[in-house]
Amino acid sequence: MSILMKGFAETKGDEIALVDDNGSISWKDFDKRINSLVNGFRQSGLTQGDSVAIIAGNRMEWFETSFACAHAGLVYVPVNWHWVADELAYVFEDADCKAVMVDERFQEEVKKSLTDPRSHNVSLVLQAGGNPSSNFVDYEEYLTSQSDEEPDNQLLGGPMFYTSGTTGNPKGVMLSHGGILSNCEGAQEILDSLIKNKKPVFLTWLPLSHSYEHTVQY
Repeated sequence: MSILMKGFAETKGDEIALVDDNGSISWKDFDKRINSLVNGFRQSGLTQGDSVAIIAGNRMEWFETSFACAHAGLVYVPVNWHWVADELAYVFEDADCKAVMVDERFQEEVKKSLTDPRSHNVSLVLQAGGNPSSNFVDYEEYLTSQSDEEPDNQLLGGPMFYTSGTTGNPKGVMLSHGGILSNCEGAQEILDSLIKNKKPVFLTWLPLSHSYEHTVQY
């Protein structure tokens, strides 16, 4: 059982954890899929400190990939899905990305970016939804081909957000775990005073690549 998910999987098991345009998932199944993805990343050769770019809209696979990275000691890089191939290649090089998870809607820009020499370290591209482009791996097939047993030696990973690049190239900002927790605690204090329902439902409306949306959701 993924450590960060342990309490939720044990106490909320069959309750709905996430809902997107393609369906819903329980906390128990969410936990199992994270385990599978952690095991898959390790089998693919990703090790502690490696980076995984996420280029996707707000969908379940975004959460699964980020939580898997958080349990595998990997850095996940939320990427603005408006960026074009040149910008993606820049980030792939700057963040030294070894893997990419891409939403089917943005596969063409990622495909173009991989022809850029700056993307040479990317060895794994998982495509969520649709028919994967050449050399891309179907996300669902990849996940279901892995064991959903709890991974050994889980390591805490985290996000590296990129600035908007208003005054030059975007810059990667690695958030400390203490900083993330501080932000989350601050958000919780505000939300606790507003939300009276013991089982609130959160609508994710900003892109998950936005640091504020990330804070509120996590």
